[in-house]
Amino acid sequence: ISRKKFEKTTKKLLTNNKRDDKI
Repeated sequence: ISRKKFEKTTKKLLTNNKRDDKI
Protein backbone atom coordinates (compact mmCIF):
# COMPACT_ATOMS: atom_id res chain seq x y z
CA ILE A 1 0.00 0.00 0.00
CA SER A 2 1.39 3.40 -0.95
CA ARG A 3 1.57 6.06 1.72
CA LYS A 4 -0.70 8.49 -0.17
CA LYS A 5 -3.36 5.82 -0.56
CA PHE A 6 -3.05 4.95 3.13
CA GLU A 7 -3.43 8.60 4.17
CA LYS A 8 -6.47 8.99 1.92
CA THR A 9 -8.12 5.94 3.47
CA THR A 10 -7.33 7.14 6.98
CA LYS A 11 -8.76 10.58 6.26
CA LYS A 12 -11.90 8.97 4.83
CA LEU A 13 -12.31 6.83 7.94
CA LEU A 14 -11.76 9.84 10.20
CA THR A 15 -14.35 11.91 8.32
CA ASN A 16 -16.84 9.05 8.42
CA ASN A 17 -16.33 8.73 12.18
CA LYS A 18 -16.89 12.46 12.68
CA ARG A 19 -20.10 12.28 10.64
CA ASP A 20 -21.31 9.35 12.72
CA ASP A 21 -20.60 11.30 15.91
CA LYS A 22 -22.64 14.29 14.70
CA ILE A 23 -25.69 12.15 13.92
